[in-house]
Amino acid sequence: MHVGEKVKLFIPSDLAYGAQSPSPAIPANSVLVFDLELLGIKDPAAAPAVGADADEEEDAAPAASAPAKK
Repeated sequence: MHVGEKVKLFIPSDLAYGAQSPSPAIPANSVLVFDLELLGIKDPAAAPAVGADADEEEDAAPAASAPAKK
């Protein structure tokens, strides 16, 4: 997508809520439709880390509240 581009996203009911309606405003087995517009793109260097590398970093450092192992 390019900045300013608009798309319509369709989510079939089996990938959305299915037979379990979350509220009266969304009937069961509804196809969800989202209108999206890309307003801008952030600098990737300023974005927080996500994905497998971020999970490994969190696992590498012990939690501050965890008792030390002896």
